[in-house]
Amino acid sequence: MLVKTKTTLVASKAGIFPFDGCTADSIYDIEEAEIDYCCKLMEKAFQEEFIGFGEFNVDRPLNKNNNVNIFHCSPYPEGAVWDEMAIELCPWCKEKIEILNIEIKLL
Repeated sequence: MLVKTKTTLVASKAGIFPFDGCTADSIYDIEEAEIDYCCKLMEKAFQEEFIGFGEFNVDRPLNKNNNVNIFHCSPYPEGAVWDEMAIELCPWCKEKIEILNIEIKLL
């Protein structure tokens, strides 16, 4: 399975960009651009949002998670907590999941 992504960067106050040595005040957003699914079951899981790229974005405007994740919801009376667990292989066909960044934009 191949997930192609686009990354948008905003320079921090110190002028450091969010690559390997990023600082906490750096802002960036990673979004999926194109997905080549490995099997029909993985495609269906993405459509039904059991599995997806990045964070489970309910009210978050930015995604910093560069993984394909299994999503899990823990409901509480006060609200729900969404967790994600990164996976490296398709749970059904066992094909390796690859993530390729095809574009970096600087704002």
